[in-house]
Amino acid sequence: MNRRTTAFVLLGVLAALCGALVFLVATTTGARWSLALAGTALRGDLRVERVSGRLLGPLELDGVRYRSGAGAVAIRRLVLEWRPRALFRNTVHITRLTLDGVSVRLPGAHPGPSRATAPAALHPPVTLIVDEASVRGLTVRRGAAAPLHLDEIVLHARAGPRRIRITRLHVRAPRGALTVTGTLALRRPFPVDLRLRWTLRLKDHPPVEGTGRIHGTLMRLAFEQRVTGALRMRLHGRIDEPLGARRWRAEVRLPALDPQQWNPDWPRATITARLRAQGVGADFRLTGTAGVAPADAPKVRARFHLAHRNGRWRLAPLVATAPGGRRITVDGTWNASSGAARGRLRARWNRLAWPIAGTPVYTSRSGNLEVEGTPGDYRFRLAFRLGGRRIPAGDWRASGRGDRNGLLLQNLAANLLDGRVSGSGSATWRPRRDLDLNLHAADLDPGARWPEWPGKLSADVHLSGRLRDGRLQARLHIASLRGTLRDYPVRGDLQGGVDGRGLTLPRFAVRVGDARVWASGAVGMRWALRWRVRAPHLAALLPGASGDLSAEGSLRGVRAAPIATASLRAGDVRIGSAAAKAFDARIEIGIRDDQPVHVAITAEDLRSGAFHATRAGLTVTGTAARQDWNAKLVTPTLRAAIDATGGWSGARWRGRLKRAEWVPEHGTPWRLAGGVPITLGGGAVKMGRACWRGGDGRLCAAVQGRRGGGWRVTMQARRLPLAAFDPLLVDDARLSGTLDADARLDSTAAGILTGAARLRAGPGLLRYPAAAGGGRIGYRAIVAHLRLRPDTLQGRLDLALADGDSLGADLTLGARGARGPWRRRALRGTVRANFRHLAWIGLLFPQMQKVHGNLKADLRLAGRARHPVLTGRAALTDAGAELPALGIRLTELQIRAHGTGANAVTVTGGARSGKGRLAISGAARPGPGGRWDARLRVTGNDFEAVDLPSARAWISPALDLRIAGRDLHLSGTVRMPRASLDLRMPRSAVHASPDVVIVGAARPATPPTAWRIHARLRLVLGDRVRFRAHGFEGGITGRVLAIDEPGKPTLGQGELKIVDGIYKAYGQELKIVQGRLLFAGGPIDDPGLDLESVRQVGDVTAGIRVRGTVKRPKLTLFSTPPLSQSDILSYFLLGRPVDQASAAQGAALSNAATSLGLGGANLLLGRLGSLLDLQEAQIESGGIPTTPAPPTVPGPPPGVANAGTSSATSGPSASLVLGKYLSPRLYVQYTTSLFQPGNIFRVRYKLSRRWSMVTETGVESGIDFLYMIER
Repeated sequence: MNRRTTAFVLLGVLAALCGALVFLVATTTGARWSLALAGTALRGDLRVERVSGRLLGPLELDGVRYRSGAGAVAIRRLVLEWRPRALFRNTVHITRLTLDGVSVRLPGAHPGPSRATAPAALHPPVTLIVDEASVRGLTVRRGAAAPLHLDEIVLHARAGPRRIRITRLHVRAPRGALTVTGTLALRRPFPVDLRLRWTLRLKDHPPVEGTGRIHGTLMRLAFEQRVTGALRMRLHGRIDEPLGARRWRAEVRLPALDPQQWNPDWPRATITARLRAQGVGADFRLTGTAGVAPADAPKVRARFHLAHRNGRWRLAPLVATAPGGRRITVDGTWNASSGAARGRLRARWNRLAWPIAGTPVYTSRSGNLEVEGTPGDYRFRLAFRLGGRRIPAGDWRASGRGDRNGLLLQNLAANLLDGRVSGSGSATWRPRRDLDLNLHAADLDPGARWPEWPGKLSADVHLSGRLRDGRLQARLHIASLRGTLRDYPVRGDLQGGVDGRGLTLPRFAVRVGDARVWASGAVGMRWALRWRVRAPHLAALLPGASGDLSAEGSLRGVRAAPIATASLRAGDVRIGSAAAKAFDARIEIGIRDDQPVHVAITAEDLRSGAFHATRAGLTVTGTAARQDWNAKLVTPTLRAAIDATGGWSGARWRGRLKRAEWVPEHGTPWRLAGGVPITLGGGAVKMGRACWRGGDGRLCAAVQGRRGGGWRVTMQARRLPLAAFDPLLVDDARLSGTLDADARLDSTAAGILTGAARLRAGPGLLRYPAAAGGGRIGYRAIVAHLRLRPDTLQGRLDLALADGDSLGADLTLGARGARGPWRRRALRGTVRANFRHLAWIGLLFPQMQKVHGNLKADLRLAGRARHPVLTGRAALTDAGAELPALGIRLTELQIRAHGTGANAVTVTGGARSGKGRLAISGAARPGPGGRWDARLRVTGNDFEAVDLPSARAWISPALDLRIAGRDLHLSGTVRMPRASLDLRMPRSAVHASPDVVIVGAARPATPPTAWRIHARLRLVLGDRVRFRAHGFEGGITGRVLAIDEPGKPTLGQGELKIVDGIYKAYGQELKIVQGRLLFAGGPIDDPGLDLESVRQVGDVTAGIRVRGTVKRPKLTLFSTPPLSQSDILSYFLLGRPVDQASAAQGAALSNAATSLGLGGANLLLGRLGSLLDLQEAQIESGGIPTTPAPPTVPGPPPGVANAGTSSATSGPSASLVLGKYLSPRLYVQYTTSLFQPGNIFRVRYKLSRRWSMVTETGVESGIDFLYMIER
């Protein structure tokens, strides 16, 4: 082949190669062939569904899939645009690269090289310029881990021979975004400088934003992050040898975090934290401190240490503390280095309480928890003490085991309410969510937590439940409820449940004494619930209650429109301070427009505290859409009536007040002048202008407002008789004169109040009865002004009495433009008083009469409402008073108070009684919340404290009194050098039998008090204290320390001795040779007894020893020489042996023996009666009557003794009495004599509320009809 031929061949080959190259890069078919060749060259399977364009660009690929081993990449669409000419400059210039719908599957994690070595430099073969590259819809999956989803990745960058410059790298994910800019050098030491900005969006929480920087070299990288937004935090640290050893350290600071920014329902607090960590690779040590400062609670502090090394974790320990000794300690380990992971966790706590702020609802004094094992097999032990305001305190213990599928509670035990609870159960959550729990409660005493409910209760409880398709199904069965409650036998059974359709109550039956409560039914798409209460003695169900109650009712109909019915009848009922002779109610209420509404309630002889109504009633008739209302009230001094009509319209009741009147027995009747429209409900209330007229007087009022909006109340009075306020005055005082008043109160939607009021009264008189000292006070005028603005409250009062005495006060709270709570606003004001006549003090303090003296005050107020500052002086001088209840007269009475302006008021004073004097000195300081803190010293000498015919006493006190808010602390000594107490009942006085019950009588009630009293008071009796009472006469000496704390009985420590004591009984004077009352720290009203009384008859000494306590005395007889018990008692009472006693003396001796010995028998019979469900079981002194006696009313309720029978026999007289209600109206009683033959059988049947029939069969038979008048 010649040279020309060779040249043509080479030229042809070159042309063919160029043509092939042009074909591959400039045609769509060439692009397909190129991709196929690339797939062949790659180690894997590359497939492209569609190719459009050319390699020179633009190029579009659809359905790209590549698979290699366990990894795979899928791209729904790829678009490439670039500049091929840049290749001549050794540059790859991509103008646009877009990848849509990218899915990447990576093989599972596998260990790689732990260390890498950076080359001296990186030499990229070309320069790479990326104008815009984006990936939209990227999903990355690795093994079984949760997939990573990214919405978009956008890159603008340039990679040259020396560095990579990232103009912008933006990553957007469903819950956040990240933007990175900066440079990376390609030569050692490879400097790096990157800046980051990111945003994290959390569901239902405000976003968190951050900025940061990563800089340094591949030998040491430093990083900083600053987090802003709802979470403010700083993070900084460094990594040494990131490609080698990877040693690192970091520190995080959380300056302040308010949880309410994350959840408005969380309590307001400030959370701070500081964390420090260092490590190598995945191994690290972390230490941290944190604090939580609630807005209204003490701060909680925590510290912890956490370490990880080679798959082993160790928490050692986490300690959280709070003031008051509250502490939690948690430590544990977790080992996942080899095989199944195994761990151990321990937690201990002391004095925990929840909530942290305010009064705790739940408390745990101590506890501990231990968990050990693997997630598939672990054991746990739990022990803690739990109590609180809503639950009884108890010690709980639990142990069991669990796995990934559920938990087995092998043992649950608790000691609470002086009883025991034990049980076991299980809970599973895979494959099904089930719960099963069995409990047994034994001898629980509710009185240990609620003193008004003492008893012993036992029960078996089974609780089961399951969750199916999101619906809860549960069953509760309380079986065999048994025991006693307030000495009443209790039996009960309860079955209830919840399913997807509603609540079910197959059975609820409880019996307490003779009272029964029953209910049964279901509440779901249809309501079908019935209930019934039968309580012949309401005391069995409610402590402190009495009377007969019968009630029943139902709830029926469809769920959207049920109808409730109820009927109730009660007689002689009393609950707390409220009582009624008769109460009857019939109720039927529906909520749909066409459903009936019928209410009929009547009450007779209704009482509550000082309120008394002879009759009251309420009647409502109609339908849910429209009803007629009528209410009436009749009292001994007033008749009132209200008539209204209206009905429901949606969520609002709209109607009209047609009549509203009250007619006093003595005075002017007041009647509504015209109808008044009324709207209630739906968050709104509106009453048009309503005016009442009474004589020349007129009273008008109007109300309008709605929830979330403003409201207004206006009132106007003209010539309103002040006598209308007489029921509010004490001790039947009477007030005359008239009142003119105008008042207005407004509120904005934001709750800002404004208003004004003006009142003027007079002239008139205030008359007060003799019980308060007797007399009258004339006044010329009473004027008051009040104005409320958003920033200030101003008030002024002027009182001018007819005798020239006066009182003036003005007050301003706040200042122009003031904001914030009223208690923090500025306070200023003055009080001036000048009284020369003080008889009216007896009206305020009925214990004081004939009060005289001078009272002057000139005071100024400053400071703030919560911390007022008082300056000025007030003085009571030349004063005196009588205290009739104590029979003493106070003279030279004076009290002076001086406010120095140093936030303190000094108090001095004193008084004389008899020849002695009492002095007081101290200081008082106003505290927050309008409370005062004070320290006072009370001293005296020979002060006559009591001067009555039955008692005279002189005392010399030395007491310290401290007041701190509602707490009153009293300590010191009261010496009583001499006293004379004579509590003997007059001969003409009639003793009430202990079994007398006065029906309807008011029960003594402990008056409520706002003070919490803490007292340690020592009483020292001198040798001139004499005491006479009930046959006893003698002296008492000694000392007793009384200790009183809120909510606890008063305790006593010390000893009192009886000196020269004589006891007269059965016509004899018995000498008390030894007598002591011992107070050993128990209740002061139940001291120990150490008494011994003897009688000497010739050579015989007979006596009685009394031991035990006052409430449980133990009597024993003794003699010298030893005699039988009957002879000892005969010598002691009669002075001769029993065989020498006359018949009358023998009867008296038998009655004395019976009275000494029946107490224990009655206690035993009372317990036996409770077990046998008897309402009466006791031994009574008095035998079977030999002549017909008027039969008593048998069958008192438990705890109330029946009237005893009389006896005309001369022998020993004691009877066993048993009684039981067979029905609420039928009572049977059996009485048999213990010392003589005979028995009586009585039957009582209640014919009506007042009529009863009593039949008696025994010594004699008969029938009686009784008419009972109770008052």
